[in-house]
Amino acid sequence: MDIENIAHQNESFDTVISCETIEHVPDPQKAVRELSRILKPGGRLFLTTPNYMGLPGLHRLYVGLTGRTYREEGQPINNFMLLPRTRRMVVRAGLHVKVVDAIGHYLPFPGRPPIEMRALNNPRFLMRWTGMHSLTIGEKPRR
Repeated sequence: MDIENIAHQNESFDTVISCETIEHVPDPQKAVRELSRILKPGGRLFLTTPNYMGLPGLHRLYVGLTGRTYREEGQPINNFMLLPRTRRMVVRAGLHVKVVDAIGHYLPFPGRPPIEMRALNNPRFLMRWTGMHSLTIGEKPRR
């Protein structure tokens, strides 16, 4: 299935869940619009993406500044996602944002898995903007 051109009729689903998908397509905004299109009025979109506003994002920026290409294993497309950008895409797709949250704060180390710093997940109202694993929930307005 092509998330930028979903083969379902308008307003087909009460709930749509997209986990770690839109960052791997050529046009993430188009993908979010398609997810919104297939939602029934009052339906909800649960959208997760990486959020590069924390240390992993700085590491990714560093890799780029040193002339290397940032790659995730096996992923030919890996758009740079930021939680405010994801939230804006949901709004532009005509949905009302109900929840914005993120967790996961990591110290990246070359050649080994990143170290998670769970203590940085709180206070949530502040730290959610820099957590690596983001969730945005949007609701399609009722007519």
